[in-house]
Amino acid sequence: MNRYILFSLLSMLLCSVVTLHNKGGRIHPIVEEMIDPSFIVPDDGDLTEAFKAAREREDTAARFMIFIRKGEYFLKGDSGSTIQVEGINYPSPITTLRSPNVTIIGEKWDSVVLWNKPEHEGIDITATLLIAPESHNTQIKNLTIKNAYEYNERNFAGRAVALQDKSTGTLCRYVKLLSHQDTYYSDNNFGVFLFEDCEIHGTVDFICGGGDVTFKRCRLVLEDRTKADCITAPGVPLKNGYVFRDCVIDGPESQARRYSLGRPWKNGSRCQYINTRMNILPRKDGWTVMRDYILPARMAEYGSVDVSGVSLDLSERRKEWGNDSAHINISPILTEKEIAAW
Repeated sequence: MNRYILFSLLSMLLCSVVTLHNKGGRIHPIVEEMIDPSFIVPDDGDLTEAFKAAREREDTAARFMIFIRKGEYFLKGDSGSTIQVEGINYPSPITTLRSPNVTIIGEKWDSVVLWNKPEHEGIDITATLLIAPESHNTQIKNLTIKNAYEYNERNFAGRAVALQDKSTGTLCRYVKLLSHQDTYYSDNNFGVFLFEDCEIHGTVDFICGGGDVTFKRCRLVLEDRTKADCITAPGVPLKNGYVFRDCVIDGPESQARRYSLGRPWKNGSRCQYINTRMNILPRKDGWTVMRDYILPARMAEYGSVDVSGVSLDLSERRKEWGNDSAHINISPILTEKEIAAW
């Protein structure tokens, strides 16, 4: 298939994706940028070769588009890179993008899967895809990123990152992220990131890190386990931290009234849910702690409803944070003035 025909089909595909999602009345129409693919996976090579071509192009200010055909793609990690575990070096399972202004777009989000399977757990040594600091203004669209680490909930930790982002200006649209603990890691306290119409799965702190991340119309899916899940672990914010707008929380009934909306990872952390539909309800106090000495700046919500659209009673949400040494009281309910300021 020549590139002209592929480009035409890709344009029609993007329009069909928008139409399909728009029938549900929840996702707004999106006008996609018309870009002729710069590199096609697997026609022109694998994803590592695509990243190499993007890095070596002459004009890095111009957008470089990588189109990925349907298929499951096992990512072996950066050639020659290693990770260290208990003083021993192992081949790195991480595949890294090291170029700005790159778009990675799949043919179909459920049929294009980028995955790896680390042998060791760890927030900084497991990412399926790592966006390096120089890779600003990355766009990822219409695909799935999966970390297939064999999670064992009996262990103290099972951190396995699907997407780790050290850059800024990243846009994810129609992207599905699959793992258990630390699925998405915003690893730049000065970064600004945007997720639109995405789906993120996990168990423990599966959306974690610093910077400002806005999630619009996203589906947050709790995975089943015998212990309680926790959606977020926000770190140091740039300004607003994590902001969820018009999102949906879904999951098994086993997590109903057990899971938490989040727990602060760093002092001054922020996490806010606005107009969220909670198909299964969280614990009544809503939030929990990682360490009792960590004091957040804001952990709050506004306009939360249940699966039937009925407003939730937020009167029992956690207000007090800290211990005997340091203690603060924060309103768990956002005001309309606060929301308008965003």
